[in-house]
Amino acid sequence: MNWRTCIPLLACTALGAGPITIDVRPPAATAESTPCPSIAAGAMCTTTPYISTNVITGADVVLNKVDSSPNVGAGIPYPADNDLFYEAWNAWDTLPLAQGGGGQGAWQLMDGTNGGANNLGGKISVFFSTQIWQKDPPGPALGGVSIQALTGSVTGLPKLGPGDQLVWAQGLYVSYNAGAFTTTNNAGRPGPDLSNTTQLKPPAFFMDVLSPCGATYTINLAGGNVTTNVDCAPAYPFTDIFNQTMIDQPAAAYPNYFAAEAFLGIINYNAKTLKIYDGFDYGFNNTVTMMNPEPASLGLCAAALALLWLIKTRIDNKKPGGTALPLRMSAAPPGSILPAASAASPTSRCSAPQ
Repeated sequence: MNWRTCIPLLACTALGAGPITIDVRPPAATAESTPCPSIAAGAMCTTTPYISTNVITGADVVLNKVDSSPNVGAGIPYPADNDLFYEAWNAWDTLPLAQGGGGQGAWQLMDGTNGGANNLGGKISVFFSTQIWQKDPPGPALGGVSIQALTGSVTGLPKLGPGDQLVWAQGLYVSYNAGAFTTTNNAGRPGPDLSNTTQLKPPAFFMDVLSPCGATYTINLAGGNVTTNVDCAPAYPFTDIFNQTMIDQPAAAYPNYFAAEAFLGIINYNAKTLKIYDGFDYGFNNTVTMMNPEPASLGLCAAALALLWLIKTRIDNKKPGGTALPLRMSAAPPGSILPAASAASPTSRCSAPQ
């Protein structure tokens, strides 16, 4: 019996249980920063994560092609009016097999919810956190997220037919080409390899797939190592074979972004069909900020300090009788505003003379 036929941790009940919910733990992942001097002196690299609890259905993707931009993190230049999973599927399915695609329309994407009537029920429990996978030095800095999506509390999954397998499938919109991925790299999975394609250059939509498939892979997690089978495309490759948990650890250099839309689905490799049910969006935005003051700020500070020094000199050098020595600078025009003296701060890095 195929281990995926009816997993004890999943409720193999009749369809139509919905609506399913996305339970994120902890409720809000926070941004993490690290210095990245290899980019520039004073550079600070920040990873800002996001995860949406808005449930995306198979009908949203296959039938309605709903715009995913409301669920994508702030600051990511996502092209509006595009359904992320559908665009990723289309990009993969229209590529030839030799270029890592699905064979130019050989596969069929299907709505498993029957127009929304058969949405899943229960909840998908998601453990989500921000990760700085590599610091700088040794550099370059790599930042991303760690995610585990557990389906033990999902209800309404169908009984699987001949050749059916329960899988996760994940579409991506990414700004970077990760290059070749090796199963010996446990410091964070960098994402899709688009280097063997001729039509896809970052930023690009693509399915999160891995070739070759079928091998086993060990992922290092905080609670211990997890061994998974590498599922074949178009299924997402890394799923815990014991409880159908999706595990991902995407990472990228700075600046970059990673937007994902993940679905629980049923695949049939013989019929070349993928039925998707319910899913959610998550990802991260890697940005770089300069901690040193900008040239304009430096100029403003210099002008303010010079003015304050001259005023102080004028006061200190008054002649007897109260007549001040003339200043060797032009007076400010009527109605102009001179920079005010302020205490030193990390952003201004300028202080009044003593």
